[in-house]
Amino acid sequence: MTGLVIGFAQAVPMLAVPAFFTAVQGIDGFVATLFVAPFAIALFAAGPVAGWLLARVSPRVLIIGGLWTVAIANVLFVVVMSPAAPYLLFVVPFALVGAGFVITTVIRTAVIFASTPKRMPGTAAALNEASIGVGARLGVITVVLARAGALGEGTQLHWLQLSLAGAAVAGLVGGLAVFLLLGPHDPVHSVWDLRGERAPAA
Repeated sequence: MTGLVIGFAQAVPMLAVPAFFTAVQGIDGFVATLFVAPFAIALFAAGPVAGWLLARVSPRVLIIGGLWTVAIANVLFVVVMSPAAPYLLFVVPFALVGAGFVITTVIRTAVIFASTPKRMPGTAAALNEASIGVGARLGVITVVLARAGALGEGTQLHWLQLSLAGAAVAGLVGGLAVFLLLGPHDPVHSVWDLRGERAPAA
């Protein structure tokens, strides 16, 4: 569930906001792609922090925190998106998407690997990829439909904002659901058991 939700909540803004830059503000597509730079910077910055938190904070607290961070970013995108909006208003939401995505994904991956038998790392990797892949594809479909105006009457800006609002709701509701379903477990430690897989086969 975590992979499905974070895949969807992250894919929508990464497609919808550049589409807004090009279709609504008339910005060149290459420049619009460069505008997502705060997302990439946050990805690198949040990685070490997520690893440090992993051994100290309950997985469900980190997951709901990461999902809600991305959800808040989507709400901010909806609020600031207008034909005359300056780019600086988008920097913080992009950074929040990157940070929330990394934290959620690191914890989700650790939980999957820690919950899989030691000699089945391939199964863990498959579950890890499939969970987020499905969510990301749903996000792509949502934005494509929004850009095509296939969801009903209204401007493209309206439907892009609606897709972002849907991603925000998914993050908020999905984060709460995962928080309740995962339970109050201790911080993840057993993920490091897979170090033994690095030994040469007998």
